Amino acid sequence: MHWAWSSTGLTGSEPLTTAEAKSHLRITSSDEDTLIDTYVSAARQWMELYLNRSIPQQTIVCVLDEFPHDGQHIRLPQSPASAITSIQYVDTDGDTQVWGSSNYTLDTYSEPSRAEAAYNVSYPSTRPQHNAVTITHTDGYSTIPTDIKHALKTVVGSLYMMRETECPQQLYSPDMGIKRILANHKLYYRGPWIC
Repeated sequence: MHWAWSSTGLTGSEPLTTAEAKSHLRITSSDEDTLIDTYVSAARQWMELYLNRSIPQQTIVCVLDEFPHDGQHIRLPQSPASAITSIQYVDTDGDTQVWGSSNYTLDTYSEPSRAEAAYNVSYPSTRPQHNAVTITHTDGYSTIPTDIKHALKTVVGSLYMMRETECPQQLYSPDMGIKRILANHKLYYRGPWIC
């Protein structure tokens, strides 16, 4: 079954403020604030891809071609999920419907998080078409773990100090140290998404 997702953007701000990043970099001037903010965003996006999870809270839109069979659940991308905003589907007549929140549950204890029909509720029938089901939900940490913030600062520091892909003065790579810090947070599950 086809399954895809995308982030529509952060619901708040980046996980590191400009001041936090500058403090870590020991920078007092504001000449490079825009550049530093770019590094913070790039570091966060790299870490989210590596960890397979959202760091700051953001809105995620997940699409499926159809609902699963009764008794199955949908694993949501980019844990930790905290809330489902809406589930919409295209019915057999081709009209978009909203599936009421009393019809489904969100399991936030499992990783990845999962959505499923509530007890004694069947999934609605959908029109056979691409992306007939759209699940909009919020993922990410409300409070970002300290070790993730520390790893973000380290990546920002590396981006700031080594601005090119190859640097003759680079004697070591911080990559392994960062991956060790993040090991407890990496989500290795990559499918199946309907179980």
